[in-house]
Amino acid sequence: MDAEILEAAKKVGEQLKIPVEAKKIGKQYYLYRDTTKWDKEKKKRVRVSEYLGKINENGLVVKNRQSIHEFGNSELVLGILDGITPELKKCFPDHWKDIIAMSAVRSMDPVPIRLMKSRWEKMYASQQVDAHLSPNTVSETLRIIGGDLDAQGRFFQFLVHGSEHLIFDLSSLFSRSANINIAEKGCNPDHAYVKQI
Repeated sequence: MDAEILEAAKKVGEQLKIPVEAKKIGKQYYLYRDTTKWDKEKKKRVRVSEYLGKINENGLVVKNRQSIHEFGNSELVLGILDGITPELKKCFPDHWKDIIAMSAVRSMDPVPIRLMKSRWEKMYASQQVDAHLSPNTVSETLRIIGGDLDAQGRFFQFLVHGSEHLIFDLSSLFSRSANINIAEKGCNPDHAYVKQI
């Protein structure tokens, strides 16, 4: 790797006060935040890389950030989520921001995982909540959250506090996954002939 790129990466890491790693993909260099997270399943730390942007010998190439954001809808969703945010922080301390962001995106526009990041960046809420929604990060976050049954139980207990039932709508939960054997083709409000749970 080019010594100038390594030096530029080192300077960016010192400025941002985070561990960074430069990678060459094709002819271009990219900078990643290099950190680890505890994996409860594997009972060890796993490496997590978060994309920061392109890097050249002058430093991090800053992309023109979107200056116009959707305000009303995202503020409404964040306002609704305010009631559960403290409990999310307690139950999922490492992932509560990502859960809020995924919830906001999915409630406003049920896009696939690969499009979540771009949809989130269009919302004003992305300026308030520092969530990481790249496809690999979302997949890993969902895997970790899905495996943490204790935290899920505590969170759902909070939701049903004061009542006996929790009702949620699964009438149009579609899946193209080969791993979900309970999904069957059937009727739905959108008249889509796809597998649904």
